[in-house]
Amino acid sequence: AWGGAATAFAVLTQDMLRWWWWEWTRPQGFYSHGTLVPVLMGLVLWHRRARAPLAGGSALALIALLVAIAMYLFAERGAMPAIQSASFLGMVAAIAAFVGGMAWFRRVAFPAIALFALCAPIPGPLLHDATRRLQEWSA
Repeated sequence: AWGGAATAFAVLTQDMLRWWWWEWTRPQGFYSHGTLVPVLMGLVLWHRRARAPLAGGSALALIALLVAIAMYLFAERGAMPAIQSASFLGMVAAIAAFVGGMAWFRRVAFPAIALFALCAPIPGPLLHDATRRLQEWSA
């Protein structure tokens, strides 16, 4: 069952993950740190693993997962990569909360997922709008 769920998740998010990979590996990109973040996430999870036991099965997490999947599908249909990225992070958080339970999520997984959010690419127009003033000031 877990293998089927992981395969379905990978198939559902493959286009967005391909975009993330392109942003992480393109020359002169802003997100070259993105390839290191999953490794750092693994280290955070490993070092925090003893802080709470795996409990699993939170109904609230399952509802959050369904909402995140619906939001992802809506964003994919509308070609909104920023919303896709946000809903992907929501799906990862909801899956972690469902598998590990809410206490495990708060104590162990949340710091790793927060770190993962730092490697989510922001679409070019949003990035340039957000950094335009800094670029003008530094120039």
